[in-house]
Amino acid sequence: MTNRELLEFTLKVNIGTCNEIYTKMDRKPKDDYESSEEDILLIKTFNTLVTMNQAILDMLYPERADMNLPNPKHLALTKYGEAVEVEVQEL
Repeated sequence: MTNRELLEFTLKVNIGTCNEIYTKMDRKPKDDYESSEEDILLIKTFNTLVTMNQAILDMLYPERADMNLPNPKHLALTKYGEAVEVEVQEL
């Protein structure tokens, strides 16, 4: 397996993990307005994987820089413990 193939494989696994978190995470506000450690860790994991995926995609497909693509979506917790989508601006 070449390094490029390994990056492509890693990307597929990461996308699958992101899809699982995104579609199955409990996003409802919490009754006690407290986010659990699990909520926080899932959101941190999701956001880390999204950032990694963008770096891998940029490496594999440098032409993306010229394509005016939307910023990737991340997740954040509101003060009520609700998981919501946020857009992260690139620097």
